[in-house]
Amino acid sequence: MKKMIMLLILSTTILFAALPPRYQNAKDKSTMMAFVKKHPVIESSFSHISVVNQTVYFGEGCEVVFQRKVSFHLPGWVGPAEPLIFKDSTCPIE
Repeated sequence: MKKMIMLLILSTTILFAALPPRYQNAKDKSTMMAFVKKHPVIESSFSHISVVNQTVYFGEGCEVVFQRKVSFHLPGWVGPAEPLIFKDSTCPIE
């Protein structure tokens, strides 16, 4: 009986650990918009954001690319994704 209860508690915790895509996308979009607001060059010529490509588009064909922070997780881990961090820009951002 105790094993059954522990199994139920652990499986319930794991099932609800990951963020649904809707909330993860909103979190990622907020991170990218905060980056845009911190950089006047990007903000003044901002075009659009692609959450799928994790990219901010600005200026004349310029891009700021983000990536997930690298971290180690145990096999089977289903927690929320790591936050986005700045990776690269195709144009000066300062």
